[in-house]
Amino acid sequence: MEIIQKQDVSLITEDDGYPIFTPSVAVLISCAEPNGRPNITPVVSWTVISRFPLTVGVGLCNGHFSENYFPRYSRKVISETGEFVLNFPHAGLIEAISRCGEVSGFDPQVDKFALSGLTPGPCKVVRTPLIQECPVNMECKVIQVVPVGSHDFFIAEVVAIQSDLFSGQIIEDDRMVLQLSNPVTINGGVGRVQLCWRTLPHLESVDIDP
Repeated sequence: MEIIQKQDVSLITEDDGYPIFTPSVAVLISCAEPNGRPNITPVVSWTVISRFPLTVGVGLCNGHFSENYFPRYSRKVISETGEFVLNFPHAGLIEAISRCGEVSGFDPQVDKFALSGLTPGPCKVVRTPLIQECPVNMECKVIQVVPVGSHDFFIAEVVAIQSDLFSGQIIEDDRMVLQLSNPVTINGGVGRVQLCWRTLPHLESVDIDP
């Protein structure tokens, strides 16, 4: 089988944009306008790009290319404030993830925290609210923005981490149990949401790097 990615983004519809797309862990990016109004965006286009210092990269669409590729309000907000939080949801938050992706922060009447039933919480360093229901929250400050085609790639240093991993609910014998942490993955295309431990059934646990 041969698959050639369309170069004209406007021609891409539905699953055509994901001809071969490995499962990616979904995160909820929270950010806040300078006046304090918060926003939440579900994202799978993110990665760790450095361990020391811990640095992440997040891709956010920068223009209106098609029905599935349109400007993200969080891109506008993060460009103005230079900070955001990576919140890692568990499987129990799938409905909340969907709700956050169904509406746009460009509508000034939209309150995604209220709409999704998620709870804002205080951060240690950044002014952005974290999502209390997420077991891991990474506070991030942008150090560079790289335009890459349809997306802007935000490179950010993780300046603080808040986590419930060691509450006894997710860590057992110094190992992360995937069945307990239940991270959510998006396995390509529109509406394909899977649980990580179902996607990788042979993995019962993974070592935690000290």
